[in-house]
Amino acid sequence: MNPLRAWAAFFVCATVAAAIYGIVAVMKVRMQVDEVGQHVRRLERATEERRKELGYIERERSKAQDVLQLERRVGDDLRPPEPAQVIWVRASMVRPAVGPVQNPRLAALDSAFREPSGQGGGTSR
Repeated sequence: MNPLRAWAAFFVCATVAAAIYGIVAVMKVRMQVDEVGQHVRRLERATEERRKELGYIERERSKAQDVLQLERRVGDDLRPPEPAQVIWVRASMVRPAVGPVQNPRLAALDSAFREPSGQGGGTSR
């Protein structure tokens, strides 16, 4: 056999083998893509089911708590006060409740043995 024909036959066989290997590799990739697609669809279905369950639970909670009736009962009680109702206190009128304490561990003892009016309350307990 002529060496040129032998090389030609070798390269033809190598090309066919590479083509077959490539086709098999592409088929494996397609199978993996299908598996991933199925997994994604299952996750989407599960997510949709969970979303429906969450909506149902939220509706049931809303019925149990009767949010609309609570909003009607509270009414305007939770709105911020009118500016005329706010009293501003000058910083010069406020004195610090506790003086500087050298040791932080003594702060609890200092406040514990202070008279009630010095702790912020007006009367004894």
